[in-house]
Amino acid sequence: MKLKFLLYYLFVFALVFILPFASTAQKKINHKKQPKGITYLDQYIMPYLTSFQNTFAGGFSSIDYDSVHNQFYFICDDKGKINPCRFYKARFDINNNKIENFTLTAVDTLRYEDGRIYPKAKAGDGNAPDPEEMRYNPIQNNIIWSNEGERFLGKEKNILQNPSINIADTSGKLLYELPVPEIYKMKPVENGPRRNGVFEGIAFTNNYNTVFISTECPLYNDGEEAGLEKKDYWSRILKYDLATKENTAQYAYPLDAVAQKPKKEGGFMVNGISSILALNEIELLVMERSFSTGYENDLQVKIYLADLRNATDIKGDSSLVLKPALNPVKKKLLFNFSTLKMRIDNLEGISFGPRLKNGNRSLLVISDNNFNPLEITQLILLDSGMK
Repeated sequence: MKLKFLLYYLFVFALVFILPFASTAQKKINHKKQPKGITYLDQYIMPYLTSFQNTFAGGFSSIDYDSVHNQFYFICDDKGKINPCRFYKARFDINNNKIENFTLTAVDTLRYEDGRIYPKAKAGDGNAPDPEEMRYNPIQNNIIWSNEGERFLGKEKNILQNPSINIADTSGKLLYELPVPEIYKMKPVENGPRRNGVFEGIAFTNNYNTVFISTECPLYNDGEEAGLEKKDYWSRILKYDLATKENTAQYAYPLDAVAQKPKKEGGFMVNGISSILALNEIELLVMERSFSTGYENDLQVKIYLADLRNATDIKGDSSLVLKPALNPVKKKLLFNFSTLKMRIDNLEGISFGPRLKNGNRSLLVISDNNFNPLEITQLILLDSGMK
């Protein structure tokens, strides 16, 4: 995620000056069931630099609910800078629409097939993965997680690490990777993915036989990144058949423009897909997040209903500039976090959770604090409005 690189240096400041003082395990859903109205219920803020089993917990870029074992998965995206690349399991209760008894229960490291731990990120070294989303598959009892890779063009050398979609056992050991199409591989020219803008969202559907993968930002060959002007900006949604491990389709998803002009002229800004969640084979919840410098505690985050029903398959199209999608994905705004009139931090992950007392499915949203003392690990509870 682009934002974490802008803010990571503040973690070092915190350690020196502040710290001393201080899968979705979802059932197949009927196509006719849609959210009738998402409503806010509660939030929980995990303390900064929470210590757990000799690690610092935070940097959660995704959340997923394992209903079989009544636990949640959180992947950490610090690229192993603080502790080895890892993910956490946690439990908490939802009583009277409130989050209670939040407890971390386990931490596991992400590892290669031979059991070696992924290397930590080092200056000039592009070997460390950049984990973004993780989902649990109760049918196969394994996990899938995305790696955004690296694209750094330096004066002395370039660092190019291709993004990946990884299937691992529940201890974090790699089993295999899904094949990544050529247009998603890093290149030293402006063709293919941008740095920190690749595979950000994962969603299972069709009884875990199908998985959708979304890019955060447009590929170079699909046009410019989202800006302040309201015009076409395209992310892609990929569809995979897990039985054949094939990418069977791709769709063009229209991104919103950046919501706020940076307070400082020439400041950083971005809008992209931070997470996705499948309702069925043709409908997804898509969470878009907009950030501009000067609004560090006021991110603009929205949940859309994306309809793939009549969307054009663009799998064979390498450029949406040269060949625009005839029928892009249609989207409908379901929820705007800015209406809550409360602090909205760097929300990155979304998952269904346990059913609420009214029978509706809960939605949980998690923020990535980037291990920055000025940000928070914010767990938000929503009523999905869905049975």
